[in-house]
Amino acid sequence: MKKLFILSIFLFLLLCFRAHSHWHKEVVDEDEFNDIGKYACLAIDSEDMAHIVYLYNNSIRYRRQFKEEGGSYLWEVLTGGPTDVESHISMALDEGRPHVSYRGTDFNIYYSFYNGSNWSSPVSVATTDGEDISIALDSDDNVYISYRDNSTQEVRYVNNYDNPSTWAPFESVIEITPTKSWGSSIAIDKNSNKIYVSYYGEKTIEPKEPWIRCKVINRGEAAWSDVDTTNSTHPDNSTDSKGHATSIALDSYSNPHIVYSKNEDELWCAHYNGSSQEWEREKVDYEGSPEHFSIAVEPIQEGKPNIHIAYYDENMGQLKYAFCDMNGWHPEEVDYIPGNIIGKFPSIKLDSENRPHIAYYDESCRCLKYACIGKGPELAEDKDVIIGNNKFDPETGSCRIMYNLSRDQEITIKIYDLTGNLVKTLFEMQHRQQGFHGEDEWDGTSIEYHDVSSGIYYIVVEGDGWKKVSKVAIVKGKK
Repeated sequence: MKKLFILSIFLFLLLCFRAHSHWHKEVVDEDEFNDIGKYACLAIDSEDMAHIVYLYNNSIRYRRQFKEEGGSYLWEVLTGGPTDVESHISMALDEGRPHVSYRGTDFNIYYSFYNGSNWSSPVSVATTDGEDISIALDSDDNVYISYRDNSTQEVRYVNNYDNPSTWAPFESVIEITPTKSWGSSIAIDKNSNKIYVSYYGEKTIEPKEPWIRCKVINRGEAAWSDVDTTNSTHPDNSTDSKGHATSIALDSYSNPHIVYSKNEDELWCAHYNGSSQEWEREKVDYEGSPEHFSIAVEPIQEGKPNIHIAYYDENMGQLKYAFCDMNGWHPEEVDYIPGNIIGKFPSIKLDSENRPHIAYYDESCRCLKYACIGKGPELAEDKDVIIGNNKFDPETGSCRIMYNLSRDQEITIKIYDLTGNLVKTLFEMQHRQQGFHGEDEWDGTSIEYHDVSSGIYYIVVEGDGWKKVSKVAIVKGKK
């Protein structure tokens, strides 16, 4: 009996604390009558404040973080953003002011800029059926936009480098070989003002090989070239099936790093090694089905840079995060509630201390959410949390559920199995006072009061505008 009890505690601790860090999570914007938060795009300014643009009722809503006198970090909403917005929003910051590009309801590509008090009138930069839009700024804050032209099935690029009031189209980023391409992502080295674009390509002639490509161009020029001009290698030339999306980021030596999906259930990252002048590839995660993803890279201190990736796991309906250091990749859950769909359209950026911040869409509440490591930039502590020592006691056959509340409120506690099926509702909307609670117990039975089998279960505690999830291992045996 003692061994079974120790095993249950070990399994619980292993599952609950396998993540290397604590994530602060919060709802940034929600409205019971509207769908809010799709196509979220995040940026961090020089003071480590977060800025997020996202879709709200066919318009762009813009929120930015600020610090109140009491020391807490809150969100300010700035109205008057571009309207007639359909999808594919991308943002870049200029001294804390956002530049955005997006797909309009007429499917053309538009650009707008917030000058600190007002949004500029949207400008059509490409009169085409465009998607997979990505925007970046050079050292002089000139604007560069890559996108997929659905009419020609090519990845293209426009900029206003020659004249801020006009937009100059350049030739397609893809090779001369007949191809169709998707998933453009753009990054600019502000020291050399070289522009890098990654994308997925597929030949339209046999053999129809899928590939991940990366092209580079000097500012003001019109001819694109491969990043690797010595060995003519590419990020991924394998014949394995690949997803139609990429995300690119540069390290401090201008080496590009690209994240993409492969073989339906694998997440990969390709790095260009400037010393060997070759592309290197690593498998990031092989569990789930990665769909949407975003990458950020730390400045190199010594050796290979640390890399951060946020991504949506379609199989589990959860937001995940992977961090790469000298010991390899470390994937973990960020936000997950069984049976819900959380984590679409993730956008990740790093602050001055290389802490990751993620903006994402929660389909279960149709809201915009935000997560960061620890307290983020001194975020107020979230006291509405489940204390991480809920455990099953084989002697009593029950699990004591402990949590702390920052205020009086009504809460609901439900139990789910690993597949997301509801096992039991302990109670709904019962009043609990501020402070610590340990009086609630689950007796290890289902809705029909049948004993559940041994395994891992989720305890979901929901309060006023928040949900928290804890795992518990049930190990049954003879008493």
